Amino acid sequence: MRRPTSSFDARRFLLCVVLAAAVLACHRGEGPPPPPLPGPARFSFLAVGDTGIPPQFASSLLSTQIAVARGMEAEDRRAPVGAFVLLGDNFYYKGLEESELVLRVRENVVRPYCRFLALTAPRSNEVASACGTPPQERRAIPFYVVLGNHDYEYADSPALQAEAVPRFVANWKLAVRPVEVIGLAPGVDLVLFDSESLVEGADPLPLRTALAATRGPWRILAAHHPIARGDGDEEAPTSQEKGYRDELEKLLADAGIPVQLFLSGHVHNLQVLEEAPPAPALNVIAGAGSRPRPVRGESPHRLFALAEPGFARVDLVTVGGEERLVASLYVTRSLPLFARREPTLVARYSVDLAGRVRDELAAR
Repeated sequence: MRRPTSSFDARRFLLCVVLAAAVLACHRGEGPPPPPLPGPARFSFLAVGDTGIPPQFASSLLSTQIAVARGMEAEDRRAPVGAFVLLGDNFYYKGLEESELVLRVRENVVRPYCRFLALTAPRSNEVASACGTPPQERRAIPFYVVLGNHDYEYADSPALQAEAVPRFVANWKLAVRPVEVIGLAPGVDLVLFDSESLVEGADPLPLRTALAATRGPWRILAAHHPIARGDGDEEAPTSQEKGYRDELEKLLADAGIPVQLFLSGHVHNLQVLEEAPPAPALNVIAGAGSRPRPVRGESPHRLFALAEPGFARVDLVTVGGEERLVASLYVTRSLPLFARREPTLVARYSVDLAGRVRDELAAR
């Protein structure tokens, strides 16, 4: 017997809801641009961590990693940057393995970040089709990478990230374990180090030696694990996290070398914290690249926190004849389909050479 037709078509209704949501999302993307920086920028870069969700768990239409990456593209179009920093946990959940190498490079590196990549390596043709950005909109820039704790689960993962990924992506540069110093611009040193090895008890002497070799005066530390005390955020055992932080603070105190900014991920959200010497004054956590998690606990050091997808931007600006490092946090939609055309600025803090931290949005 033929079933009676209904005037209510559930599939058609659902399609209408989706289309309406898409239109609304696009409309919301036409909001005002972020307020200007406090001065002209001499150098800028983007940073994000905790990104590499397994592709089988989310299609390109549902991937938060891709949604955040689209926001980073939009921010780069608005105000171009000179480098990109990936803050660890690049391939969940156990790192990179040989059997998935091509798939993971395609889906976790090329598909989200191809605007910034040099697909001129010997094996780039195997992954280039994952890039949806038109050639005329691509601009390869230095692409710096550190490892996170999840990147170590498979024994071969660190070596694959250091040696195999560059065969697909020419400008992928994994920091040589345990530390590497990059001259971002005259007077600006980026110190990339392997925090997981320090959490596990490795000798911190190479980091101290690298710091002593920096010329500064601006120094930025970048690693997967934070040093700032965001109480309740620890994912490793408390004793390991405390040992790591104490060791770093002792190292910085003994070295007597000022570090103005510390960039990290690991806790899967966006935070800004202020620390007293010898720790870096301004601490920015940008670990919301694919799986944001609630901010746990309270901390007197915390200036800002938000558990939404997003990333960080760092600019070296000149204000009244003096320079400041300005760190801005942006949030995006969690789905590429509904992503805003422009990310939303939610926090902006600066630090000067003396270590004074300033809320740039409150100061306007």
